[in-house]
Amino acid sequence: MHTGFAQDGTLLEREGGTAQGGDGLKKQDKWYTASEYYQLGKSRLDMAARRESITRNVPLHQHEGVEQIFIISGRGSITVNGLTYGIEGGSFINLNPYHFYSIKVDEEMRLYSLSGSLALPVTSTLHGFVNENISDFLYEGAPVVLCTGSRAQKVRTAFEEILREYEEKELGYESISCYKFMELEELFKRYSLMDACESPQMPSAEWKAVGTIMLTTHQNLSLEEMARDYGMEPQELNQKLRIATGYSFRQLIHLSRMFNVCSLLEFEDLSIAFIAKLFCYSSMNTFYREFKKYTGLTPEEYRNEGRGHARHPGAAYQSIALELLAYVHSNYRDKLTGAMAARDFHISVSLLQKIIKSHFKCSFSELVAEVRVRYASVMLCATQMPVCDIAVLTGFENISTFNRAFKEYMKETAGEYRRSMQEQDSP
Repeated sequence: MHTGFAQDGTLLEREGGTAQGGDGLKKQDKWYTASEYYQLGKSRLDMAARRESITRNVPLHQHEGVEQIFIISGRGSITVNGLTYGIEGGSFINLNPYHFYSIKVDEEMRLYSLSGSLALPVTSTLHGFVNENISDFLYEGAPVVLCTGSRAQKVRTAFEEILREYEEKELGYESISCYKFMELEELFKRYSLMDACESPQMPSAEWKAVGTIMLTTHQNLSLEEMARDYGMEPQELNQKLRIATGYSFRQLIHLSRMFNVCSLLEFEDLSIAFIAKLFCYSSMNTFYREFKKYTGLTPEEYRNEGRGHARHPGAAYQSIALELLAYVHSNYRDKLTGAMAARDFHISVSLLQKIIKSHFKCSFSELVAEVRVRYASVMLCATQMPVCDIAVLTGFENISTFNRAFKEYMKETAGEYRRSMQEQDSP
């Protein structure tokens, strides 16, 4: 019997064994990426596949890496970062490292579970990522989706194929399992988005706000006025928009404008100055800066070089950028500097900063601080730990540095944030 979700091995009964992607992975040259340049003590995959049965409640805890779970039968609930979701046969659960979760068992649950390093989904080259928000996909959306019919069968089959690969360990089983893992990642995203689009429920205030923003690109919208229209404080609406879409109010304004700007650039008779003015840009410098931020090109380049289909100049370093993101998530509790990361990746500090700036629009130290604040905000919601302890656990040198960083990224103090989250959860 192996240890389950928590450290207490009595919580889970595992029918199958655990297979780790060990040194054999290094023999397959096709899997070498920038991750070979830093030593985390684990392989790139570090995958485990299991059949499990949960008969008792699982206490609140944080796990390492990423985890995918498919409930075969049974019933209960999972609480993730303070929010509770019902789970039953067909529930497909996707958990990331910043998720604190506990499980309540109402009826014994049989399930399949997969776990792996954060580097696995982050460094995948199966598809590209939008440059501006390359890290936000880690933080968006609900962690549970209910699958029925053909959806449930497709997900269950993928889990069973990975389990079979690990049990039989035939040539290339790690590679096949990696692609199957990524297939499940994509299926989760697909079904989550489809359910969101098909839901008969009325859209929440933040999604109504998104619709307003997208449809009024020719007007200067105010966060304060829009928040008042929806009965919220400006910082509350901004936070809800960030959680729902990955973008702040200001970013959504520019993003929605750029969608329309790109469409109008197809018409060469329209001057760039006219288009900028049409979408309320009073300064051409601001227009050019925002356009390049969201497309990676100048308006002239977009119009002349395949109308937006040209490859982004920073795309060659995208794999390293994603590896750096995984590196930060894996080491955020420790002291991290640009020089240390550059050494571990065998690149110069200047190149590292260039890559970070190109893909994340910030410096390396700012990226580290943002990741730490992300984890800290989750701890504030999911636990009753003192703020000073959370600051230490998330890698901040002292409480002053923590308070300054938290206020900068969350626009409120840690205490205010915890109280606001508790008030939202209270009936």
